[in-house]
Amino acid sequence: MVRLVRPILSDVSIGSGPAFISPRGIAIEADGSLVVTDQVLEAVLRVDPISGDRTIISDANKSSGPGFLAPVGIADDSLVVVDPGLKAVLRVDPVTGDRTIISNASFGSGPGFVQPRGIAVEADGSLVVTDPGLQAVVRVNPLSGD
Repeated sequence: MVRLVRPILSDVSIGSGPAFISPRGIAIEADGSLVVTDQVLEAVLRVDPISGDRTIISDANKSSGPGFLAPVGIADDSLVVVDPGLKAVLRVDPVTGDRTIISNASFGSGPGFVQPRGIAVEADGSLVVTDPGLQAVVRVNPLSGD
């Protein structure tokens, strides 16, 4: 029997920077860096996959735009984030950390989000969001928010 080991890449004892409290979503940037949402820190962090070092990319204290309430899902290196506290989809600038709402009840047409949780980017750039409150998967145009 072969026993496989699942190594911890980053935690309070591996890597430096703010410790995770409630990591939720994860994506991989083009350079291989990991990007993680932390619901309790209300932040998006970049994690070096070799050292485990953690750096806050975006939170209410670091950059501009609406502050996160509960970021949970994140998709690819375009850094699109779902936040059920805000009932919104946001884009995070990977350099500045600035947050911009892409879609919510006030921006874009269609049903307002109730509990957006998961997010992915389709090949054409459209976003797909899971929302258990709506009991649905919703497609979002990343430009219009529809």
